[in-house]
Amino acid sequence: MLNQEEIKSLFSKKQYLEVLQDADANPEIKDFLGFLFLENGDYEKAQEFFRAKNMPFQEGFCKVLLGDKLSARKIWYSAEENSAILWGKVLLGILDQKLEAIPTFLQVRNFAEMTLYYLFKAKQVDYAIKLISAKEFLADCNIESYKYIGRVLMDNDEEELAFDYMNKAIEVIPQDYEAYFYLGELYSRWGNTQRAIEAYNQVISLNPYHTPTRKILKKISN
Repeated sequence: MLNQEEIKSLFSKKQYLEVLQDADANPEIKDFLGFLFLENGDYEKAQEFFRAKNMPFQEGFCKVLLGDKLSARKIWYSAEENSAILWGKVLLGILDQKLEAIPTFLQVRNFAEMTLYYLFKAKQVDYAIKLISAKEFLADCNIESYKYIGRVLMDNDEEELAFDYMNKAIEVIPQDYEAYFYLGELYSRWGNTQRAIEAYNQVISLNPYHTPTRKILKKISN
């Protein structure tokens, strides 16, 4: 059985319609059609797929990506509650600036970064800003939230802001080698090799077995 990342990788290597045509002959792909629609930004078809498959969190999330919070609310508040549905209620509370639920550590880890990524992808900028603005609330539930936000900002050409969030991540968790790793990447993007090396050396001092950093430092030294 192909997992979601493998399906996404397949999708990235082929044309959209080719993948959909393959779905008729490949049930593994057919099971992931909703995620293919989602990755392609076809939120209407994605939500139709998820509704047919009785996947209320995903269906409601597509409604949010379409800017339809009201429909998402109806779906999530009529569904049987689970970890994902509870996160949906948290998200609605943040977007409406009215606390409706408090997420667990794992819910923030599993959903916050993904949610912000898709909000940017769907160009729901107002929603993305509101989610970012809830950083202290999220950090009270999971202190790594600053890093999660920073990674999405890095992927969306908000490097200066991402830099601030990575530094905040280090401030609250000085042993977070991943945050140093992303600082090194930012410095590398800006052509500041010396500061990048310093950040990468911090990664190694905290985690001597971090293979990606060792490869980067070896490449720089050569």
